[in-house]
Formats: sequence, C-alpha cells, structure tokens
Amino acid sequence: MNFTHIVGGSGSENAVQERIRDIARIIATETSANLKNVYRDRLTRLNSKVAEIEVGGRTEAQKGEIRDLIVDALNSAKSAMINGVLPGGGVALY
Repeated sequence: MNFTHIVGGSGSENAVQERIRDIARIIATETSANLKNVYRDRLTRLNSKVAEIEVGGRTEAQKGEIRDLIVDALNSAKSAMINGVLPGGGVALY
C-alpha cells in the first residue's frame, strides 16, 4: 500500500474535526439533493485525508511533462522515506 506523509501542512487537527462536524450538521438539515451530494463529497475528502493533484498545461505534451515531473517527485519522496535521506552535493562521500 502506498502512503504519502505531508510534513508541515497548515491547519490544526481540531479545526479540521470542527469543520467535519459542521458539514455533517449541514448535510442533516439540507433539503437540496445536489447540495447534499456536494457536502458528502467534501466530507469524504476531509475524512479520507487523500490529496488530489491537478496538472494543467497549454498543450498535451506540456501536461505530460509536468505530470512526469510530479510523479518523479512523489517517487523520490517515497524512496527517501523508505531508504533514508542523504545530504546532496556528494557530502555523504567524504
């Protein structure tokens, strides 16, 4: 299973939990089915702690390049977490 840890994210856990409770109250009182679906989607995202990264570009080739850069960065971060991190610039060789 893949995991990503975000270090130094903004916001506090208490604020997020309070927002989750607020959204649950809104869902309970909302009469519009469309708005209920929007709030349920938001509640699911807050509870699941999943990040979504959207990539854009002017052309398909540019989108692909940016996507590849993001995938490389995520894989590097995962590898560093698994194998440990060494300082750059050849410092570890001395």
